[in-house]
Amino acid sequence: MVDYQGEVYYTSEEVCDLIGYTRSTLMKRVQAGKVKQIIVKRTALFKKEEIDMLCETEDHMLYSKRRVVRWTPKELSELLGVSISTIYRWVREEKVEVERVGRFLIFTEENLEKIISELEKKCQQRGEYVNEKFRTI
Repeated sequence: MVDYQGEVYYTSEEVCDLIGYTRSTLMKRVQAGKVKQIIVKRTALFKKEEIDMLCETEDHMLYSKRRVVRWTPKELSELLGVSISTIYRWVREEKVEVERVGRFLIFTEENLEKIISELEKKCQQRGEYVNEKFRTI
């Protein structure tokens, strides 16, 4: 962080580390007017307040490399080995926390871990049920 004229600023490297953007994504956001920069002694600086606010936006969720993982329903269904309609049903029944951004469904890694643990519990319960049925035969 840099203190410049009484304001706190991040360098572009710090912004990329903090938000998870690549350098080119950050520059595209600057060109699109989503992020403002000032140049001081040939160094790009970004206001801390603006970067902190950017962390809460949909733009950050779509373009960040680390904080949020995004999948389309098809990709998620292939990853979990369930049908696409199952993914939509889970979203509709609120079994999965999801944020909609444009045409994307945004799932965090924590939510994916929650889904996987639920699937593992279901498999374990089914296994116990089958074992119980075979014991009675």
